[in-house]
Amino acid sequence: MNIDRFLYYFARVVALLIAIPIHESSHALCALALGDDTAEKRHRISMNPIRHFEPLGALSMILIGVGWAKPVPINPMKFKNRKAGMALSSLAGPLSNLLISYACYTIYKVCAYAYSYSGGQVWNIIFTLFFYIAYINASLAVFNMLPIPPFDGSRIFFSFLPEKLYWGVMKYERYIMIGLFALLYMGVFDGILSTLVNGLIGLEAAATGYIDLLVQRIV
Repeated sequence: MNIDRFLYYFARVVALLIAIPIHESSHALCALALGDDTAEKRHRISMNPIRHFEPLGALSMILIGVGWAKPVPINPMKFKNRKAGMALSSLAGPLSNLLISYACYTIYKVCAYAYSYSGGQVWNIIFTLFFYIAYINASLAVFNMLPIPPFDGSRIFFSFLPEKLYWGVMKYERYIMIGLFALLYMGVFDGILSTLVNGLIGLEAAATGYIDLLVQRIV
């Protein structure tokens, strides 16, 4: 296994250890802010990955980049507006992945410039690692925003459905999940997902353009 391949899988493990606790805790914190303390009482506001890991989902994420964590328990009856509460608490997770991705892309770009001007294999390893972590978190943000149960996006987009239809669809979430992951494993959505993730990375590259301008002024 060459160094790039090793770094890629190492980055998946690191991304998993960082992204999953933040993602799940973000759901729980948002739910708490909206009046539901169910997740807090079950100690799901935690940076301890073990509290959030689902073994098969974690292994799946490391091996193929698609996985899942233990669902955060949410009681919509505690929200003033059930659908709005579900939508906002669901949005918190993908948003956290997006912020992690942007932060890591920023570090990647700084380290890439450090490598280009000073050389050294260490800088090369660091910027490669941070790019992979940024890309993986961008992928998680995109995956989770799919408007298909059980992804967070379904709770956001379905919140626009009539109340009865909304809860009727969510009732079959587990069965939809099985079919969806089968399609993901077969690569049915690879093309569109890659396009979306690469587009998001492109936006992050544009949003860190201030680093390019700063380096040009310094150099």
